[in-house]
Amino acid sequence: TPGRPKFSCAPAGGRDGQLPALGGTLKVAACRSPVSTTPSGGLAQRDKSGGAENALTEANFVDLGDQVVHLLDSSRPAVTSLLISTGLAGPAWMNQGGLHWPSEFASASRVKRACPGGGHVHVRMRDADRSGDLSARDRFTAEFDNCVTEDGTLSGRGDVAVTARRVEGSLEITEIDIDFHAFGTPAARWTGKAQVRLSVDPQRGSGQRSIALRDVSLDWGDTRTRWNATLDIDTPPGGEQTATVQGVMHWGAMTLQLQQNEPFILSGSGLARAGRLTAHDGLGGRLGIEAGRWRYTYRLHLPGNTSERPDSSSQSQPTGERHPGPTR
Repeated sequence: TPGRPKFSCAPAGGRDGQLPALGGTLKVAACRSPVSTTPSGGLAQRDKSGGAENALTEANFVDLGDQVVHLLDSSRPAVTSLLISTGLAGPAWMNQGGLHWPSEFASASRVKRACPGGGHVHVRMRDADRSGDLSARDRFTAEFDNCVTEDGTLSGRGDVAVTARRVEGSLEITEIDIDFHAFGTPAARWTGKAQVRLSVDPQRGSGQRSIALRDVSLDWGDTRTRWNATLDIDTPPGGEQTATVQGVMHWGAMTLQLQQNEPFILSGSGLARAGRLTAHDGLGGRLGIEAGRWRYTYRLHLPGNTSERPDSSSQSQPTGERHPGPTR
């Protein structure tokens, strides 16, 4: 299949790879035979077992698993890159601390920031109440001009609007709306709206962060998916950070409903080492996606299979081996 190299796979539980990542740049591909493709490079409408294009099948379940994992991988970096570039957040905002007023805007409403590897990001600000502090109705717009970062070269635009900012006891609560305009890298580009809510307790070092995608399109290589889903990240005081995802993914004629069975457990660097969710196609098929120490495991149950034994199973490749899937 074009774009998919040949490879060999370790058995389940193998330890020759690296951890799957939720917070960094995850690149995995499935350990299975290449998918049949149409002449245009898209997934075949029916596989050899006669499965319809809107159903989970043995021909498409690995590519669909890759798409779900890609959302887990790229949503945090997309939001993080935008907030750090505008100056609203520091690099560790997902683990500790909340949002703050960018110091550059003390005397200017427009700033030009240099990117780590070259290029720039142009940021415009509107201080709604002229308080010189982050508050409701403040707005920021960031336009990226070949901004080179460790995750790739960013382009496009992102708009950030503060919708709520308050203190409740020891909690600092900030809610923002984000509007992505073809924002991201050539490998992952976002278009659409997201709502982010942060509830942080600086004294205890704990907090909850929620990223809600509202009909957002994610372009990954030549593949486009559409999402209405929420990623919730919980940081307990002194405990392990966890992540859960709920919602719907659309890919061509396919619609998958995501249900978190066990929260993903993250290391301090944002790497998933455990956790499980199930994607349902609405026609009786289901796809289990389980994070392991080195890889994700995909388990397909076709309609009528109510047992624990899957009809087909596969694993993702270790980090660094992932390639964009075919277009639907």
